[in-house]
Amino acid sequence: MLASAKAKGHDVGGVEYLAQLVADPVWARADEAVVLADAAIVRDQSARRRIRANLLGQVASLGGRSVEEILGSVVDEATSLADRQAAGAGPRHISGVVEEIADAVLSDEPPTTAVATGYPALDEALNGGLRDGEFILIGGRPSMGKTAFALNLSRNIAVNREPLRGGGRAVVVFPLEMGPAALGMRVVSSESGVPLRMLRRHHLPDEQINMMADVMHRFTYDQGMRLWIDDRPSRTLEDIRTAARQFKREHGEIVVVLDYLRIVAQSGRGRDDGGGM
Repeated sequence: MLASAKAKGHDVGGVEYLAQLVADPVWARADEAVVLADAAIVRDQSARRRIRANLLGQVASLGGRSVEEILGSVVDEATSLADRQAAGAGPRHISGVVEEIADAVLSDEPPTTAVATGYPALDEALNGGLRDGEFILIGGRPSMGKTAFALNLSRNIAVNREPLRGGGRAVVVFPLEMGPAALGMRVVSSESGVPLRMLRRHHLPDEQINMMADVMHRFTYDQGMRLWIDDRPSRTLEDIRTAARQFKREHGEIVVVLDYLRIVAQSGRGRDDGGGM
Protein backbone atom coordinates (compact mmCIF):
# COMPACT_ATOMS: atom_id res chain seq x y z
CA MET A 1 0.00 0.00 0.00
CA LEU A 2 2.84 2.41 0.86
CA ALA A 3 4.65 1.59 -2.37
CA SER A 4 1.48 2.19 -4.38
CA ALA A 5 0.91 5.57 -2.70
CA LYS A 6 4.50 6.66 -3.27
CA ALA A 7 4.28 5.63 -6.92
CA LYS A 8 1.36 8.04 -7.27
CA GLY A 9 3.44 10.90 -5.86
CA HIS A 10 2.07 10.89 -2.32
CA ASP A 11 4.51 11.59 0.50
CA VAL A 12 3.64 8.85 2.98
CA GLY A 13 5.45 6.69 5.52
CA GLY A 14 9.13 6.78 6.31
CA VAL A 15 11.23 7.36 9.43
CA GLU A 16 10.52 11.08 9.51
CA TYR A 17 6.76 10.51 9.58
CA LEU A 18 7.10 7.97 12.39
CA ALA A 19 9.20 10.43 14.35
CA GLN A 20 6.51 13.08 13.90
CA LEU A 21 3.90 10.66 15.25
CA VAL A 22 5.99 9.94 18.33
CA ALA A 23 6.50 13.66 18.97
CA ASP A 24 2.86 14.55 18.39
CA PRO A 25 1.36 15.60 21.78
CA VAL A 26 -1.97 14.02 20.84
CA TRP A 27 -0.35 10.60 20.39
CA ALA A 28 1.86 11.14 23.41
CA ARG A 29 -1.24 11.43 25.61
CA ALA A 30 -3.20 8.70 23.84
CA ASP A 31 -4.12 5.69 25.92
CA GLU A 32 -4.88 2.18 24.72
CA ALA A 33 -8.57 2.90 24.17
CA VAL A 34 -7.76 5.80 21.81
CA VAL A 35 -5.29 3.71 19.84
CA LEU A 36 -7.79 0.86 19.50
CA ALA A 37 -10.52 3.26 18.40
CA ASP A 38 -8.27 4.75 15.71
CA ALA A 39 -7.27 1.26 14.57
CA ALA A 40 -10.96 0.37 14.30
CA ILE A 41 -11.48 3.38 12.01
CA VAL A 42 -8.62 2.24 9.76
CA ARG A 43 -10.04 -1.30 9.67
CA ASP A 44 -13.50 0.03 8.86
CA GLN A 45 -12.22 2.13 5.96
CA SER A 46 -10.25 -0.86 4.65
CA ALA A 47 -13.42 -2.98 4.69
CA ARG A 48 -15.30 -0.26 2.83
CA ARG A 49 -12.62 -0.21 0.12
CA ARG A 50 -12.83 -3.98 -0.28
CA ILE A 51 -16.63 -3.84 -0.54
CA ARG A 52 -16.46 -1.07 -3.14
CA ALA A 53 -13.84 -2.92 -5.19
CA ASN A 54 -15.89 -6.12 -5.09
CA LEU A 55 -19.09 -4.39 -6.17
CA LEU A 56 -17.30 -2.61 -9.02
CA GLY A 57 -15.89 -5.96 -10.12
CA GLN A 58 -19.36 -7.54 -10.08
CA VAL A 59 -20.78 -4.67 -12.15
CA ALA A 60 -17.94 -4.96 -14.68
CA SER A 61 -18.72 -8.65 -15.23
CA LEU A 62 -22.51 -8.37 -15.54
CA GLY A 63 -22.52 -9.13 -19.25
CA GLY A 64 -20.83 -12.52 -19.14
CA ARG A 65 -22.46 -14.13 -16.09
CA SER A 66 -25.91 -15.31 -15.07
CA VAL A 67 -27.94 -13.40 -12.52
CA GLU A 68 -27.88 -16.37 -10.14
CA GLU A 69 -24.10 -16.57 -10.34
CA ILE A 70 -23.68 -12.83 -9.72
CA LEU A 71 -26.05 -12.84 -6.74
CA GLY A 72 -24.34 -15.88 -5.27
CA SER A 73 -20.93 -14.29 -5.70
CA VAL A 74 -22.05 -11.04 -4.03
CA VAL A 75 -23.61 -12.86 -1.07
CA ASP A 76 -20.62 -15.16 -0.74
CA GLU A 77 -18.15 -12.28 -0.75
CA ALA A 78 -20.22 -10.32 1.75
CA THR A 79 -20.40 -13.33 4.09
CA SER A 80 -16.69 -13.96 3.72
CA LEU A 81 -15.93 -10.34 4.52
CA ALA A 82 -18.17 -10.49 7.60
CA ASP A 83 -16.37 -13.64 8.77
CA ARG A 84 -12.99 -11.96 8.32
CA GLN A 85 -14.14 -8.89 10.19
CA ALA A 86 -15.34 -11.02 13.09
CA ALA A 87 -12.26 -13.23 13.22
CA GLY A 88 -9.66 -10.57 12.48
CA ALA A 89 -8.09 -10.55 9.03
CA GLY A 90 -4.43 -10.90 8.12
CA PRO A 91 -1.66 -13.47 8.52
CA ARG A 92 -0.63 -14.60 11.99
CA HIS A 93 2.88 -15.29 13.19
CA ILE A 94 3.50 -18.91 14.12
CA SER A 95 4.47 -17.94 17.68
CA GLY A 96 0.92 -16.81 18.40
CA VAL A 97 -0.55 -20.03 17.02
CA VAL A 98 1.86 -22.20 19.03
CA GLU A 99 1.14 -20.20 22.18
CA GLU A 100 -2.60 -20.83 21.81
CA ILE A 101 -1.95 -24.56 21.36
CA ALA A 102 0.25 -24.66 24.46
CA ASP A 103 -2.37 -22.81 26.50
CA ALA A 104 -5.07 -25.23 25.36
CA VAL A 105 -2.96 -28.31 26.15
CA LEU A 106 -1.98 -27.05 29.61
CA SER A 107 -5.41 -25.71 30.58
CA ASP A 108 -8.03 -27.57 32.56
CA GLU A 109 -10.61 -27.07 29.83
CA PRO A 110 -11.70 -30.22 27.96
CA PRO A 111 -10.32 -30.55 24.40
CA THR A 112 -12.41 -29.60 21.40
CA THR A 113 -14.96 -32.34 20.95
CA ALA A 114 -14.80 -34.32 17.73
CA VAL A 115 -18.03 -35.20 15.94
CA ALA A 116 -18.59 -38.94 16.22
CA THR A 117 -19.41 -40.67 12.93
CA GLY A 118 -21.26 -43.59 14.52
CA TYR A 119 -18.56 -46.00 13.32
CA PRO A 120 -16.23 -46.74 16.29
CA ALA A 121 -13.37 -48.01 14.12
CA LEU A 122 -13.53 -44.91 11.91
CA ASP A 123 -13.73 -42.61 14.93
CA GLU A 124 -10.64 -44.29 16.34
CA ALA A 125 -8.77 -43.81 13.05
CA LEU A 126 -9.81 -40.14 12.99
CA ASN A 127 -8.72 -39.58 16.61
CA GLY A 128 -12.28 -39.25 17.85
CA GLY A 129 -14.20 -38.31 14.71
CA LEU A 130 -14.66 -35.29 12.44
CA ARG A 131 -13.42 -31.84 13.40
CA ASP A 132 -14.27 -28.33 12.29
CA GLY A 133 -12.55 -27.26 9.10
CA GLU A 134 -11.63 -30.75 7.96
CA PHE A 135 -12.22 -31.99 4.42
CA ILE A 136 -12.86 -35.75 4.34
CA LEU A 137 -12.87 -37.43 0.93
CA ILE A 138 -14.61 -40.80 0.53
CA GLY A 139 -13.08 -42.62 -2.43
CA GLY A 140 -13.78 -45.93 -4.12
CA ARG A 141 -14.73 -47.63 -7.36
CA PRO A 142 -18.25 -47.30 -8.80
CA SER A 143 -21.02 -49.21 -6.99
CA MET A 144 -18.87 -49.79 -3.90
CA GLY A 145 -21.33 -48.07 -1.54
CA LYS A 146 -19.85 -44.57 -1.24
CA THR A 147 -23.22 -42.83 -1.27
CA ALA A 148 -24.78 -45.35 1.13
CA PHE A 149 -21.87 -44.93 3.53
CA ALA A 150 -22.05 -41.11 3.33
CA LEU A 151 -25.79 -41.19 4.01
CA ASN A 152 -25.38 -43.51 6.98
CA LEU A 153 -22.67 -41.26 8.34
CA SER A 154 -24.93 -38.22 7.80
CA ARG A 155 -27.79 -39.95 9.60
CA ASN A 156 -25.57 -40.93 12.54
CA ILE A 157 -24.36 -37.35 12.99
CA ALA A 158 -27.86 -35.91 12.51
CA VAL A 159 -29.35 -37.93 15.39
CA ASN A 160 -26.38 -37.61 17.75
CA ARG A 161 -27.42 -35.51 20.76
CA GLU A 162 -24.51 -36.38 23.07
CA PRO A 163 -22.35 -33.27 23.79
CA LEU A 164 -19.26 -35.34 24.61
CA ARG A 165 -19.49 -36.96 21.16
CA GLY A 166 -19.97 -33.71 19.23
CA GLY A 167 -23.75 -34.02 19.17
CA GLY A 168 -26.19 -31.34 18.10
CA ARG A 169 -24.81 -30.74 14.61
CA ALA A 170 -27.14 -30.19 11.69
CA VAL A 171 -26.24 -31.99 8.45
CA VAL A 172 -26.95 -30.78 4.93
CA VAL A 173 -26.50 -33.11 1.96
CA PHE A 174 -25.98 -31.78 -1.56
CA PRO A 175 -26.88 -34.69 -3.89
CA LEU A 176 -25.69 -33.88 -7.39
CA GLU A 177 -26.42 -37.31 -8.86
CA MET A 178 -29.51 -38.62 -7.03
CA GLY A 179 -32.80 -36.93 -6.28
CA PRO A 180 -34.21 -36.62 -2.75
CA ALA A 181 -36.57 -39.56 -3.29
CA ALA A 182 -33.71 -41.90 -4.14
CA LEU A 183 -31.70 -40.69 -1.17
CA GLY A 184 -34.74 -40.97 1.10
CA MET A 185 -35.29 -44.58 0.06
CA ARG A 186 -31.71 -45.42 0.98
CA VAL A 187 -32.08 -43.81 4.39
CA VAL A 188 -35.41 -45.57 5.07
CA SER A 189 -33.94 -48.90 3.93
CA SER A 190 -30.96 -48.51 6.23
CA GLU A 191 -33.10 -47.45 9.20
CA SER A 192 -35.87 -50.01 8.80
CA GLY A 193 -33.99 -53.01 7.44
CA VAL A 194 -36.32 -53.25 4.42
CA PRO A 195 -34.25 -54.08 1.32
CA LEU A 196 -33.87 -51.16 -1.07
CA ARG A 197 -35.03 -53.25 -4.03
CA MET A 198 -38.31 -53.93 -2.22
CA LEU A 199 -38.89 -50.24 -1.53
CA ARG A 200 -38.36 -49.46 -5.19
CA ARG A 201 -41.04 -51.97 -6.21
CA HIS A 202 -43.68 -50.30 -4.01
CA HIS A 203 -45.14 -53.73 -3.23
CA LEU A 204 -44.17 -54.70 0.29
CA PRO A 205 -45.47 -57.62 2.32
CA ASP A 206 -47.23 -56.73 5.55
CA GLU A 207 -44.19 -57.55 7.64
CA GLN A 208 -41.98 -55.07 5.77
CA ILE A 209 -44.71 -52.42 5.81
CA ASN A 210 -44.77 -52.73 9.58
CA MET A 211 -40.98 -52.55 9.72
CA MET A 212 -41.05 -49.29 7.75
CA ALA A 213 -43.95 -47.85 9.75
CA ASP A 214 -42.12 -48.53 13.01
CA VAL A 215 -39.24 -46.19 12.10
CA MET A 216 -41.01 -43.34 10.29
CA HIS A 217 -41.29 -41.26 13.46
CA ARG A 218 -37.49 -41.22 13.73
CA PHE A 219 -37.20 -38.90 10.74
CA THR A 220 -39.13 -36.02 12.28
CA TYR A 221 -37.42 -32.92 13.59
CA ASP A 222 -39.19 -33.36 16.93
CA GLN A 223 -37.38 -36.67 17.36
CA GLY A 224 -34.02 -34.98 16.82
CA MET A 225 -33.38 -35.79 13.14
CA ARG A 226 -31.32 -32.77 12.03
CA LEU A 227 -30.82 -33.81 8.40
CA TRP A 228 -31.58 -31.68 5.35
CA ILE A 229 -31.27 -32.35 1.59
CA ASP A 230 -30.56 -29.51 -0.85
CA ASP A 231 -31.21 -30.86 -4.34
CA ARG A 232 -31.38 -27.65 -6.37
CA PRO A 233 -30.02 -28.45 -9.87
CA SER A 234 -26.92 -27.22 -11.72
CA ARG A 235 -24.99 -26.35 -8.59
CA THR A 236 -21.55 -24.77 -8.84
CA LEU A 237 -19.01 -24.65 -6.05
CA GLU A 238 -19.95 -21.02 -5.51
CA ASP A 239 -23.63 -21.99 -5.13
CA ILE A 240 -22.81 -24.74 -2.65
CA ARG A 241 -20.52 -22.53 -0.59
CA THR A 242 -23.14 -19.77 -0.42
CA ALA A 243 -25.91 -22.23 0.50
CA ALA A 244 -23.73 -23.88 3.16
CA ARG A 245 -22.94 -20.53 4.77
CA GLN A 246 -26.62 -19.60 4.80
CA PHE A 247 -27.42 -22.97 6.37
CA LYS A 248 -24.76 -22.41 9.02
CA ARG A 249 -26.21 -19.02 9.91
CA GLU A 250 -29.60 -20.68 10.44
CA HIS A 251 -28.51 -23.84 12.29
CA GLY A 252 -25.17 -23.12 13.96
CA GLU A 253 -22.34 -25.65 13.64
CA ILE A 254 -22.98 -27.98 10.69
CA VAL A 255 -21.61 -30.86 8.65
CA VAL A 256 -21.74 -30.61 4.84
CA VAL A 257 -21.92 -33.73 2.66
CA LEU A 258 -21.42 -33.41 -1.09
CA ASP A 259 -22.23 -36.32 -3.42
CA TYR A 260 -20.16 -36.06 -5.45
CA LEU A 261 -17.27 -33.78 -6.43
CA ARG A 262 -16.67 -34.85 -10.00
CA ILE A 263 -20.02 -33.62 -11.28
CA VAL A 264 -19.98 -30.24 -9.56
CA ALA A 265 -20.47 -27.70 -12.34
CA GLN A 266 -17.67 -25.20 -12.68
CA SER A 267 -18.62 -21.54 -12.77
CA GLY A 268 -19.48 -20.60 -16.35
CA ARG A 269 -18.43 -24.01 -17.72
CA GLY A 270 -21.32 -26.32 -16.96
CA ARG A 271 -20.89 -29.97 -16.15
CA ASP A 272 -17.45 -31.46 -16.72
CA ASP A 273 -17.26 -35.25 -16.80
CA GLY A 274 -13.73 -35.32 -18.12
CA GLY A 275 -11.80 -34.92 -14.90
CA GLY A 276 -11.79 -34.14 -11.24
CA MET A 277 -12.79 -36.40 -8.40
